[in-house]
Amino acid sequence: MAAPQHSNTLQRDFEIGGGEKGRRVKVVTQSRVVAEFAAGEPVLIMPTVSADPAADPADYKAGLFFRDRGDGKLQACIRFPTGNIQILATEN
Repeated sequence: MAAPQHSNTLQRDFEIGGGEKGRRVKVVTQSRVVAEFAAGEPVLIMPTVSADPAADPADYKAGLFFRDRGDGKLQACIRFPTGNIQILATEN
């Protein structure tokens, strides 16, 4: 089965260059930062969610999110199109 085409998906490429320290690219939706990349750091910074995502991702996609498991420890999770959630790691 071939992967679906995403003709109506808005994609933007950002480049931070010039060796400037402290510059960041933030992805914001509905006035909320959902992802952040810092210049010179290969790290994706994402906030925790207050509840598991309600909607399953579309076919050939997955949703990466971070949640509090209820005792103050964070969990890195991925949600698949089937609705299954797999815990990738739990904070020690």
